[in-house]
Amino acid sequence: FFHPNPAQNLAYLHLKTSESTSLKLSIYDNLGRQVLFDDYGLIYEDTVVPILLSGLEAGIYYARIQCGETVIPRKIMVQK
Repeated sequence: FFHPNPAQNLAYLHLKTSESTSLKLSIYDNLGRQVLFDDYGLIYEDTVVPILLSGLEAGIYYARIQCGETVIPRKIMVQK
C-alpha cells in the first residue's frame, strides 16, 4: 500500500480496485490523535496517491484507508 515505507517527506499510496470507489485517508499518531486527513473523492481502478508527510515528526503512524465501505488499517513509518 505505502511506498516507500519507511518514508521521509513523501509517500505514495497505491491502490487497485475493481471499480471506481471513494477514498478517504486518516493518519493517527501513537496517542490516537488524527494528524492527517484527506478525502480524495472518487478513484478509478489502479491509483497512486501522493501523501505529504513533511509536517509529521519521525515515528510510527497508523493509517485508516477507507475505500467505499471497506476500511484497511496500515502502519507507516516516518524517518527524518
